Amino acid sequence: ELGNIVLPEHLVGSDKEGRPIYLMRLSECSLSESKKRLPDYALRQFHILRLEEKERKNREITLTSGRWVDSLILIIDLKSTNPMNFKEFMRIWKLQTAVEGCYYPGIYFRIFLVNVPFHYKRVLYMTGERVKAWAK
Repeated sequence: ELGNIVLPEHLVGSDKEGRPIYLMRLSECSLSESKKRLPDYALRQFHILRLEEKERKNREITLTSGRWVDSLILIIDLKSTNPMNFKEFMRIWKLQTAVEGCYYPGIYFRIFLVNVPFHYKRVLYMTGERVKAWAK
């Protein structure tokens, strides 16, 4: 319950293939609240529970629609974040990608970062290049 308050995520629809689309808005208050209220182990547990919930939703969509749905799309909105919260954003980003890469490979079809502030772009670019080099 606390995780949903700190890091809200909502199902907003589906794409043409039936994949669910989730929207996560990381506002300034939620980043500062996550630092105060959720230590690393609690954030990791919350993220694993959220991924389990998404897996159940994918199975439910598969059964009701008759299409095989095994992945989803995540849109992360960074509109109201500021440079002071960058460290907290990177903590959340690293924990999420570590959990997804180890335990749920391939669950995300695409991850989109929208409204990315200028001060985040350089580090995210470097993170993406490191992931590309690791994948080769």
